[in-house]
Amino acid sequence: MRIICIAYLFFCSAFYVHAQHQFFEFTQYKMGTEFKIKAYAEDTVKLKATVTLAWQRIDEINHIFSDYIHDSELAIIQMHRDNFIQMSDEFYSVLMTSLQYCRYSRGFFDISVGALSRLWRRSIKMSDFPTDRKIKEALQHVGYKKIVIQNKKINIPVGMSLDFGAIAKGYAVDEAFRVLNNHGFAMALIDGGGDLYAGDVPNGKTGWEVSFSRKIGNEWKDSIMELKNCGIATSGDKYKFITDPDGDRYAHIINPITGYGIKGPLLTTVIAPNATHADALATTLSILSGKKIARFLRRWSRGFHIEQQQVIYWKY
Repeated sequence: MRIICIAYLFFCSAFYVHAQHQFFEFTQYKMGTEFKIKAYAEDTVKLKATVTLAWQRIDEINHIFSDYIHDSELAIIQMHRDNFIQMSDEFYSVLMTSLQYCRYSRGFFDISVGALSRLWRRSIKMSDFPTDRKIKEALQHVGYKKIVIQNKKINIPVGMSLDFGAIAKGYAVDEAFRVLNNHGFAMALIDGGGDLYAGDVPNGKTGWEVSFSRKIGNEWKDSIMELKNCGIATSGDKYKFITDPDGDRYAHIINPITGYGIKGPLLTTVIAPNATHADALATTLSILSGKKIARFLRRWSRGFHIEQQQVIYWKY
């Protein structure tokens, strides 16, 4: 569950006038969460039309990667397991990025974790801690190396389910911002239930004010940073977790190697070049620990050729 929030020094009413720009906020429920588009604009009519296009773009992405929509591209691929199925360019692109995360993390991020995701999702919903037997059964259907790709066709084995939950929402945030930016509205912030992209800000402002929960000693306190032109995401167990019979707390974030949720309490916040990477990194860094994080980030930086901006993260 993403648990990041936004704080502003300007009025939170319908709009705020700064120079010749007005501030607008739009909200819709998408991809199982609340999306917000916040933007400065002079041309109100054009902005509203562009926001409509951004909502449509998010819906398009959801119809590709959702495991809830029965006729999504993901669902169709999984209806034809053990067969080579043609992928759209967009599915292929996000899949390949996901597989890079799988390789760089040595499998601690795994796009094939769907069987475990369903098991833990149901267990948390029903407050019924999963048995070792069920976890072992689900683990048999996990392993990104079992995915076969040939000429933009994909073949996944029977029993395997793909899960884009750790990257698709961040990608949708980036794509929504791209729509606004392409139509001249770079002074915008997209918030997809806590996966964010903060764009430009008007003259006189140094960034969008983002409030983070940080642990100082044994106390949680809010701290604020001014950010722009970057992605932000937070992973944690504040809202989605389950306790075992011994009272230990497990997050909904799953370790694909062990099959178990990560032990909480847990909070990982990441600032990255875009929301796609911030989303995937928040999950990956939540699972990794110690020297594995440093080794992963070295492979990640070299593999994605990202040099202009370092990853900043907090993990508690």
